[in-house]
Amino acid sequence: MAPLVAVSADFGLWMPPWFLSLPRAGVLNVHPSLLPRHRGAAPIAWTLMEGDLDAGVSFMLTDEGWDTGPVIADLRTRVMEGETAGELESRLAALAAPALAGILDGYLDGSLPPKAQQGTPSQAPKIAASEASVDWSLPAGRLMRKIHALNPEPCARTAFRGRPLLLLRAAASGDPAPEGRVIRLSRSRIAVGCGEGSLELVEVQPDSRRAMTSAAFCAGYGPADGERLG
Repeated sequence: MAPLVAVSADFGLWMPPWFLSLPRAGVLNVHPSLLPRHRGAAPIAWTLMEGDLDAGVSFMLTDEGWDTGPVIADLRTRVMEGETAGELESRLAALAAPALAGILDGYLDGSLPPKAQQGTPSQAPKIAASEASVDWSLPAGRLMRKIHALNPEPCARTAFRGRPLLLLRAAASGDPAPEGRVIRLSRSRIAVGCGEGSLELVEVQPDSRRAMTSAAFCAGYGPADGERLG
């Protein structure tokens, strides 16, 4: 006997037509973006990368396209300042989980009919580790968004004294410095010059070490004023 409906979440792969046709009422997918924005495998990362003010979850019927099916309902939330992709994912999961049963019931009883997606689509492809290197010629705000979008994986990265340095949290700073050069803001705070402005490093992870605050990094590694990263 065929199932009435199926539910998918965080699947990230294409579903073949034979599978989609098995449940009589289709496959309801829980997608962590406000469709049609950020269709694809990494919607949360691209929400942060693009500097969106709002994030959300769309409950949609899966069709043969990539996140192109009609939407049954969506839930919205504001992106928090300094939020990482891992933190936003946890918040969206906590938002969606208690709502799923009611939305599923509404879809099945007809009170929440699916509606075609409205708006301009954008894509959110998976981000490979090879794309995680930091280009210090870019503006500080853009790099800050990238660092938060790639935390916890694949993590934005640069090099410090010839070894990999993961950048986990950062804040845009107006302190001027040459691109890729360290500027000491205090004994426990450093920034790095960018194409526009500079970027204060808030949390980093040196090669083969645990994540640490900027203060711990300064105390343990003593980055010098003017030293190059990358």
